Amino acid sequence: KTVNKVIINPNFTDSIYAITNSAILVSSDGGQNFNAVGIIGRWRDIEFKPGDPSTIYAAKQSSGGSDVYRSTDGGANWNIINNGATSNHKFRPLIAVTPANAEVVYALFSDASWGYHGLYKSSDGGDNWVLQSSSPNWKVSLKKT
Repeated sequence: KTVNKVIINPNFTDSIYAITNSAILVSSDGGQNFNAVGIIGRWRDIEFKPGDPSTIYAAKQSSGGSDVYRSTDGGANWNIINNGATSNHKFRPLIAVTPANAEVVYALFSDASWGYHGLYKSSDGGDNWVLQSSSPNWKVSLKKT
């Protein structure tokens, strides 16, 4: 199994979450034992909601796209939260949640050729998503040395 990310519950440091290419794994004993929770799939990213580690966001990639999920019970149950950000033609999802406002969640996706697809923002904890950008707005300058 490929582990894509590991996070630690800030309120209970023996509680560890690892996402892999096949499952979300949870340990309550500091990593001595892990149990799979939620839906089997190619999980790419995971984040706690700041101030409420029982709420967890995770992103899963499939052959046709990607979905963002939320658990409000510490990872026991997961629901897709894609209102405004349908899963089609989005890949390699990444999630960010800001401690400045725990209701603000960002999801970044690549396109099928691993280029930029878009950045989505939720201001209500993932219930609704708005496309912020669908084309990269940065410039890269490379200098030959």
